Amino acid sequence: MEGTPTTGTRPGDGQPTQAPQAPTPPTSGQRAPAGGGGLTESRTWLSEKGLVRPRQGRVIAGVCAGLARRYEMPVFLVRVLMIAAGIAGFGLVAYIVFWVLMPREG
Repeated sequence: MEGTPTTGTRPGDGQPTQAPQAPTPPTSGQRAPAGGGGLTESRTWLSEKGLVRPRQGRVIAGVCAGLARRYEMPVFLVRVLMIAAGIAGFGLVAYIVFWVLMPREG
């Protein structure tokens, strides 16, 4: 079949070729390779960047307070912008995503 990689020889040099193999998933005793993604790695990366949900000054989950602290903005302004985004239709989804991804301070 055309376009399907198979084992054979390369034209011109007679060297055998092999189809590329997918990486094997880790077994239960092995850790996944670093840089593979995941919620824990995302939260670690965000906390290294200073984006965390604080324990003090939160109203619901601390997302707006964390964003305000990280970007040195007034918390009131971030809350107003989040409400405006909610009215526009994407604020609630954005808030939930930030709530899940942003680690708690501490």
